[in-house]
Amino acid sequence: MSKYSQLVKIKAAGLSVPRFESLSWDAFRQKGGVNTSLRFPLAVRSTYVLEDGTHQSFAGAFRTELHVEKEHLSAAIDQVFASYPQAEEQEVILQEMVHADYSGVLFAYRQGVWKVEWAAGAGEAIVSGHAEVQSIILPQFLPVDQLFSSLWLPWRPPGLQEKSLRRPVLQLSVGARKLLAQEASVEHGLDIEFSIA
Repeated sequence: MSKYSQLVKIKAAGLSVPRFESLSWDAFRQKGGVNTSLRFPLAVRSTYVLEDGTHQSFAGAFRTELHVEKEHLSAAIDQVFASYPQAEEQEVILQEMVHADYSGVLFAYRQGVWKVEWAAGAGEAIVSGHAEVQSIILPQFLPVDQLFSSLWLPWRPPGLQEKSLRRPVLQLSVGARKLLAQEASVEHGLDIEFSIA
């Protein structure tokens, strides 16, 4: 499954997703440039058709260009397409950048439970090992839990001291549960990268 189709599913599940669009190799070559209504800077992300497959993953194998301004957009798109084994009939994602206060990953840990790992700043700091990563175990909340928490008792999970993270992490749990309901076969491989501004 491509990253683009995953973003469409995540958005349909009610999670907040920065504006994005796809651009095919053919359209890029025919137009000789890019017209977009997205707000710069952008992330130019790979979405190779086999990148996140059920039986194999090429995560991190293809290029992503971050903080791309308008004057460098065509070159960044070229670089992402050049990282594919074959660019023809493929696409890239153009997505508005998030100036993240926190970034991390929510992933299936065991039945009915998520694990959330996060750090201050953007995701590249985590991947490069330059950020101190924290983690918590999180129930798979229902939408009613989210409503109940906001109306009555503020949710205070152990291990999550940052108050500004409580609501977004609760929303992630609810949205990820919706994704599982749409496609139960992904349960043990589900992970969602996130940034919170």
